[in-house]
Amino acid sequence: MTATDYSEHMAQRALPHASATLVTIELEQTDARNLPCPDASFDVVVSALVFCSISGQLQALSEIHRVLKPGGEL
Repeated sequence: MTATDYSEHMAQRALPHASATLVTIELEQTDARNLPCPDASFDVVVSALVFCSISGQLQALSEIHRVLKPGGEL
């Protein structure tokens, strides 16, 4: 599982929680408008509090579309 957050502070706050789960979570501090993930690499993308907090929403949606596998869900 991969999780991202634009804010370095929030990504650091999430680290203890990510390490306390039963699944491995790779946590990256990155921008939703430029995801460091290969094309078609995710079955599902879950977004919370992203599109109300950034400019360039269409670019972020384009990135989500790029990283979703065909038939993937947002």
